[in-house]
Amino acid sequence: MIQKTKGARSLAFTEAPCILGSASVAGKKEAEGPLGDCFEVTGEDDLFGEKTWEAAESRIQKEACILALGKAKSRAGCPQGGSGAAGPAKKAEFPVDGMEEKA
Repeated sequence: MIQKTKGARSLAFTEAPCILGSASVAGKKEAEGPLGDCFEVTGEDDLFGEKTWEAAESRIQKEACILALGKAKSRAGCPQGGSGAAGPAKKAEFPVDGMEEKA
């Protein structure tokens, strides 16, 4: 994807970007809520085995990125036109430490 600088902090892509992978990671309380079945990976506790809320939040974001990148890597590429419709998402092949994968 070729990009052009437009101003000091802006980019203009010559082709529309597309999303190749996404992931959802949630805590125990979110998993027990009405959207619980929508999350791919959930923690066994609200702190995901960490000592602080900030460390837990960082771990959640890291794990979501790892899962999304794994899905993106398994895809052949972005379809022409940048629609982002690269096919169905692929579930994580293994649960992340301290988390459980939803069936």
